[in-house]
Amino acid sequence: MNPWFRPSIQQPRWIANSVKFLVSPLTNALEYVKVYLDTFNSGINLLGRMMRSESYVIRKEQCPKCRELGHDRSMDNLAVYSDGHSYCFRCGYGTGRKHVAQAINKPNHTVVLPADVTTDFPYEARQWLEQYQLSRLDLMSNHVMWSEQWSRLIFPYFNETGLLAWQGRYIPCGKNKIEFNGKAPQKWFSQGKIHEIIHPVKVTNRTAVLVEDIVSAIKVSKFTGAIPIFGSSVSAKQILRLKTVVDRVWYWLDPDMRSKSVKMSNLSTLLGLPACVIFSDKDPKEHTYDEIKQYLTKDQ
Repeated sequence: MNPWFRPSIQQPRWIANSVKFLVSPLTNALEYVKVYLDTFNSGINLLGRMMRSESYVIRKEQCPKCRELGHDRSMDNLAVYSDGHSYCFRCGYGTGRKHVAQAINKPNHTVVLPADVTTDFPYEARQWLEQYQLSRLDLMSNHVMWSEQWSRLIFPYFNETGLLAWQGRYIPCGKNKIEFNGKAPQKWFSQGKIHEIIHPVKVTNRTAVLVEDIVSAIKVSKFTGAIPIFGSSVSAKQILRLKTVVDRVWYWLDPDMRSKSVKMSNLSTLLGLPACVIFSDKDPKEHTYDEIKQYLTKDQ
């Protein structure tokens, strides 16, 4: 009998391994095709906006107001649009007829801020912010606000079209110690596709540290570029988008995510974005500014 047709318990495994060997490269290729098709579609969308005479970013330059405050050393905070107006999403400075508030309040916009947002923070919210050494200037620069109705600190995220998404950090406060079924609300709540956006708090010399949350990003941005990833992982598509913003990244995730940090660093390098990892015994936001500076200096 031909040995090929002889019954064998090894034969199914051999066939399975052969199929896996053939299919895996195809699966990877299809993933890359999908990523680049998404990138191509983004370009088509931009072309469509140009043809419809919609405003779009044509360049970035130094913000004069940030310069007066000693910020914007990378000289790219101010976005200049095709219709001539400009806007700085760090300090709020702008020129021309268009203003971010108009974009936020469009009737057809799917993401809106809570109606009662204010920069008047209650005592409990100030206490929470002060434990991370966040100053009033930090809050103003990053448009942090308070909503009494939601009993949350509001962290909004913008791009050139207006509001993309916002996160709210629950703070038990006075009469607003809201409970659902006897339990406190979840700490973080978001509206909008928060995990799909790239939101640089600052980019310095085309380098940025990737951290899990916005508070860590604000603190790290005191010393170098910082981008929150709103979680503990980034996709291949996000890494390719990051390549348009930075030339090098450091992954500094929370202590329980060390293995993920290494995996994402390897994936970034594989996709052409040089990366390294910073390990620490606490979340970045829980370190003092002196400690953060030491970690960044040590791992440069």
